Amino acid sequence: MGSDAPAIRNRVFTGNTASTQGGLTNITPSGLNFSNILSMNLIVNCGPAGYVPYNYTYTSGYQVDFFTSNTNIIIRNIGGNSANILNKSFKLYVTYSN
Repeated sequence: MGSDAPAIRNRVFTGNTASTQGGLTNITPSGLNFSNILSMNLIVNCGPAGYVPYNYTYTSGYQVDFFTSNTNIIIRNIGGNSANILNKSFKLYVTYSN
């Protein structure tokens, strides 16, 4: 990529989704400059069947999304469509430049 290419780094954050539909889970990552985020990917444990990606709508009850503020990454259960992933573990993979 050349000597002037930015250093690309990755971090994985884990936790649990909120225990209510429409609920939020906040991640406050220390040392991460939000303006350097290049991409994020979220998967949520849905039980013995494995994981579902964010915005999964193939089967109802598994929809979750995420967004950022200036200081947090917020995992949001979609109200009325997240009953099967309440208080489930998640993995958030963040790629950023240094």
